[in-house]
Amino acid sequence: MGRGPAGVDRTAEATAWLRARRGADRVRRFVYVAYVVLLFLLGWYGMYAIGLFHEIGHRRPLAEFAGTIARALPSGLVFAALAGLFVTLRDALWRGPVTLPRPDVDWLLALPVRRRPVLLPWFALSAGIWVLAALLLGFAGALLVAAADLGRIGVLAAASLGPAVCLALLAVVGAAVVERSRKAADRLHRATPVLLLAVLLSAGQAVAAVLGHRVEVLETIELWSGPWGWAAQPVLAAAGRSAPLWPVALALLVAATAAALACAGKIVAGVPV
Repeated sequence: MGRGPAGVDRTAEATAWLRARRGADRVRRFVYVAYVVLLFLLGWYGMYAIGLFHEIGHRRPLAEFAGTIARALPSGLVFAALAGLFVTLRDALWRGPVTLPRPDVDWLLALPVRRRPVLLPWFALSAGIWVLAALLLGFAGALLVAAADLGRIGVLAAASLGPAVCLALLAVVGAAVVERSRKAADRLHRATPVLLLAVLLSAGQAVAAVLGHRVEVLETIELWSGPWGWAAQPVLAAAGRSAPLWPVALALLVAATAAALACAGKIVAGVPV
């Protein structure tokens, strides 16, 4: 996709035609997706969240497990973040966040259109889905920690949701890099055993902490080793754990996310279709 031999750019006309052609189907798909999401939110997730939120207002149903949850938090949060990043990057090896319908690809390839305006909406859709998932998981985690009487739900939610969104956006941009670059995909293939080992080690460390065998030096290394650790520190501070430099970690996370988003347009424009 690009400009024609005479420098003609048909991007605006092509995208407008696509929007018009898909108009009715888009409305039907939106209604269906909204119905499924609403059913999920009001069903399993909603009943769990509302029920636990109501209990937190009257008592702390998991207070007896407060010590166990507190010990598991540092490595447990790092494990959750690493696992999410790993799954997102691996998914990009066969699908990725920028996936167009095949008929649209076949039609657009023959036209002088620019990639970026065509591909960015699909990237934005994937980013929105991951952000929604991150918000739901972050709020569920905040509820669990609050139920253990380790902090107030409002403070915990504020400390969880922002970092969760940052991680989701970083993951989607990273997946776009893997989808765009054959070299990045090959490197991910080669690094998969090491990455999987890191995920499993963080899970094992969380289990060891639950059993009373915390290694604080390793936890500190994890918390400063990258975005997965930076994102955990505001939550630890909100839960009363030791994280005195959490504002620095949060600033690093926000800066990394902003830098990734600033590069997203260029990355997406180079994704092969």
